Amino acid sequence: MEIVAYNSRQHRQQQLSADGLAVGSDRRLVDLEINDERLSGLQFVVHSNSENDGDSVTIENHGRSLVLDSGRRIHGGGNCSLNAPSFFWIGETCFAIEPSKTKKNVETLTTLPSFNGAVSSEELARVLGKSPAAMTLIHWLQSIGTLQRSVGGSQEFFRDAAHAIFDPGGLDNGMIISRNGGKLEITESFISNPELGIGFERDIVEECFEKGQTVFHDVNTFEDPSCKLRQATVAAPIFDSQQIVIGVVYGSRCRHRNNFRQGIRPLEAQFIQVVAECVTAGMVRLAREADAARTRVQFEQVFSPKLVEVLQRDPSILDGHEREVTVMFCDMRASSVLTDNLVARDVYNILGDVMDHMTNRIISNDGVIIDYYGDGLAAFWNAPIPQEDHAVLAVQAGLEIMDSLPELNNNWRNVLGRNMQIGIGINTGIALVGNAGSRTRMKYGPRGRHVNIASRIEGETKHFGVPLLISDSTRKLVENRFVTRRVWKSRLKGFEGEYDLFQPLDPRMDVRELERLRIYEKALERFERGEFVESLEMQVDLELTGTNDAALEYLLEQTKRRLKSWQPETVPAKKKSQDAK
Repeated sequence: MEIVAYNSRQHRQQQLSADGLAVGSDRRLVDLEINDERLSGLQFVVHSNSENDGDSVTIENHGRSLVLDSGRRIHGGGNCSLNAPSFFWIGETCFAIEPSKTKKNVETLTTLPSFNGAVSSEELARVLGKSPAAMTLIHWLQSIGTLQRSVGGSQEFFRDAAHAIFDPGGLDNGMIISRNGGKLEITESFISNPELGIGFERDIVEECFEKGQTVFHDVNTFEDPSCKLRQATVAAPIFDSQQIVIGVVYGSRCRHRNNFRQGIRPLEAQFIQVVAECVTAGMVRLAREADAARTRVQFEQVFSPKLVEVLQRDPSILDGHEREVTVMFCDMRASSVLTDNLVARDVYNILGDVMDHMTNRIISNDGVIIDYYGDGLAAFWNAPIPQEDHAVLAVQAGLEIMDSLPELNNNWRNVLGRNMQIGIGINTGIALVGNAGSRTRMKYGPRGRHVNIASRIEGETKHFGVPLLISDSTRKLVENRFVTRRVWKSRLKGFEGEYDLFQPLDPRMDVRELERLRIYEKALERFERGEFVESLEMQVDLELTGTNDAALEYLLEQTKRRLKSWQPETVPAKKKSQDAK
């Protein structure tokens, strides 16, 4: 047995359990909550009398009076026995008691054939029968047009579809039924007259789900003198994009004195099927739009707007492949000081501001964010679409990040009590690029040794005190666009051999500054050849200019350290001269 509840805000149909079903307006007290303020918290409990005849229930009323279809009132504290089908009212809600299974209803169903071109026009005309009046056809077409223009998947769309079953469909009631967690639920409905029935035949809906075809009670069934059916029904399937039945458009026509039609004509069933196809199209369209929106959100988290447009047209671009890429690692220096000395809210706000500044500069230079990690991030260029000047874009982003530091420091100097620093390492090389994340969370980026080299170079910025360093492979690709100077020949942890590290600089510098850079490189070369005195003399000349240069300070420190342990051939000569004196 089943109970159905219907009002202007709600339409529910639920099977009765062996223990009965409590109904009312307070969800804490009942099994079936009804949105009607005129119902009591616990309005009534309904029990199935299945052990007797299987078609009756007992209702124990605990709240306001309920009015039976006969006009009799059952007051609070009273009870009554009802045979199915029957209905009663409480407040503005109509309740119906329906049998769960009506075997005869399913046995007498007709299946609407599929009109896919395999059926001849003569056979089609025979199956569909006589055409309705021209005005009826016009109303049908107008209704379908309205549905097609509606926003698929919205409640108003479902409401329009349910109403179309009544007008212009000509049936008494219309419903959109879906399956949620294995249970059938009424998504939307239009009930022209509750007294003609407010429930759906569960077995017929299940038959439609199973067959994936439109099923209906035709006119011939009702012309049979032995027919006991009280209403004719039609159920047309709603499909998803994978052609799986996810719902049903359901309509019914009842026997009553104002209705001269009995049964469902094939052409009427065909109209309901077209309504179902409109609902299918609307829901598929909505699902695709939702997928596109989710995909766009995912893309926008890591890609520039220019790349997002390209990727939405061709997502296959993200498939894994090998490609030369330029990789950048950025890191905020001394972030442990933040966590040790500041409250959590300030730490969160500062790191968020730093990440925003770095991300904005990377995205504006068409870079792709690989990931965020604590106080830093990783990004890369030349994928998913080719970028001829990928190394230039990466270095430009790095310089812009460094240029944004004064703004960051102005924002947070009073909180930090000092200026913050950022280290950036950039390297170019071949990597395997693809999505290492999941369908719902993208983590698109490169893998390989050149990614790790970029990370190691970023670590070297702390060692040398130079905020932005690039590899020789990157330098070769940008030397025509930026001024660079070689800072050091370094051994990177985990890699064999030595790597030349370069500092890229804005090319808009005067000749004197450019000359300083070249003198530094010559001093470095002499240091590497073991000409420490000559190198030191050049370094001192540079230092006397008063320019703050972290790379020069590091070279001075290393030169002094080497000189302390250095034993030049001139030392014995100096000693002899002192002895002679």
